[in-house]
Amino acid sequence: MQPSKAPLGVNITRSTGQQTISVLKVYLNNGEFRSVKCGDATDVKGIIHLLCGQLHQSALPLEALFALRLRHVATGELQWLHRDTTLHQVLDKYLPEHSLSDWRFELRVRYLLANLDDFIQRDQVTFTFFYEQVKNDYLRTQAEVEVDLAISLCCLEIRRDVTQLSIDKKSTGLEFLEREVGLDRFLPSCTFLQHKAKALRKMILAQFKTVSHFSEPQCMLLFLRSVKQVVAFDREVFSCQLGIGWTVSVELVISCEKGIGFATDARGPLRPVGQFAQVQNIETVVHEGDFRALVRLRVAGTAEPLSISCENIRVAEAIADLVDGYCRLVHSTNTSYWTRKGLSTFTYHPLYYDVLFDL
Repeated sequence: MQPSKAPLGVNITRSTGQQTISVLKVYLNNGEFRSVKCGDATDVKGIIHLLCGQLHQSALPLEALFALRLRHVATGELQWLHRDTTLHQVLDKYLPEHSLSDWRFELRVRYLLANLDDFIQRDQVTFTFFYEQVKNDYLRTQAEVEVDLAISLCCLEIRRDVTQLSIDKKSTGLEFLEREVGLDRFLPSCTFLQHKAKALRKMILAQFKTVSHFSEPQCMLLFLRSVKQVVAFDREVFSCQLGIGWTVSVELVISCEKGIGFATDARGPLRPVGQFAQVQNIETVVHEGDFRALVRLRVAGTAEPLSISCENIRVAEAIADLVDGYCRLVHSTNTSYWTRKGLSTFTYHPLYYDVLFDL
């Protein structure tokens, strides 16, 4: 049975036999969108493949790094979609009661290679998509950014984006750029609030000469390594509890470089749980009474699975999907490590949750 109305970006066009063909509008990190035709039996993996086909005419070597999510336009609430979930399941299970026009599909690079040099060499298209994603996340950040860092990142992006433009003290290149493009394309809003435009122009002119000889890949790599001070793109952090019954509140950290770990204090040391190659199985379980959810990770070398208690199923699925994606990546397989129970019958409730990014 189809939902009574389609969510933002889904246009039901026609039925072919028992399958409904939809035009799915999926947003990219820069606010633009791509439209793909798919049936209700098409899974998320297939939708991602169609989208990647629009990004480049040839197959992308690192297509497995992409993920699809739903974002609530007003609240920013997120729902990550597992690669084996069909479009019908997405509409029927994740969006049955909501005001469906408030949600939109987004394509993201979620799983990363720890070595950025390896990343850019293996797949420049996916790397560039990821770079733009991080850059746009940085420009939208509400966190305070040190002016020296902001100017350095600004100059790197100007050099990468407008290589033909000459910017020095004797040229009008910066004035042209500010007038025709706008410096808000290179600096976060907090920088404009804290410093006058004249002072910013002076700092940019002084800093730009230090990067004027850099190549585009050099600019991108240095930008990413520097911006991690503001946008920790290499990890996701979740507030949850370890154990069942008697539990300990922790910050669960999932990182492409360090694997899975946790800290009981925001400033405390990270305690390792295991590497992705050690994870043997992932399971999510919902408590019917209070809708809290558990993620169970079976890690090689441990007697019992690690139980992670989450506020609700959305948090649990965000964790499970992230770990599963990295497990598939390190084992070079499309086979999921996540045992998803009850997807065909469980209806998701509109409970909100926070995914805390270590910004």
